Amino acid sequence: QKESFEVRNPVIDHDKCTRCGLCVAVCPYFALSLDEKVEVDTAECFGCGLCESRCPVGAIGGVLI
Repeated sequence: QKESFEVRNPVIDHDKCTRCGLCVAVCPYFALSLDEKVEVDTAECFGCGLCESRCPVGAIGGVLI
């Protein structure tokens, strides 16, 4: 049986986000950027969940189960 892996991209709660940039700094795939708000490049994101686990205000969800 073939295993499959579905990438779960982070969902940013822009109301909670303080734009501290920590998620951008820790992303090993350079999939996050911060301009006016945090943006996710879904083509680069591997769904590792590091951003979600490091967000100090809990503004990132959708990756970790």
